[in-house]
Amino acid sequence: MKESISDLQTSINELEKSVSFLGEQIRKQNSYRRNVSLSVVRGFSTAVGATVIFGVILALLVKTISSIDYVPIINNLMSSEAIESFIAKFTQP
Repeated sequence: MKESISDLQTSINELEKSVSFLGEQIRKQNSYRRNVSLSVVRGFSTAVGATVIFGVILALLVKTISSIDYVPIINNLMSSEAIESFIAKFTQP
């Protein structure tokens, strides 16, 4: 009987520690300072990622356009010299 009471008391102590630990974790998760700092980091990461993706897409688009000799729609809008000078701006280091 004493062993079962001792085991029960040990279980209760472990549960109290777990509840206390969970309470501390929830307090940290709901911290205003933590949420603001994480939001700034996420915003910065999103901006950097979008810029990299835009750069890759632009590079692929320029490479594709420069490899095409004749595009009727573009040639109707701009002269060939203007197109070549525009492409040269992006392809020359």
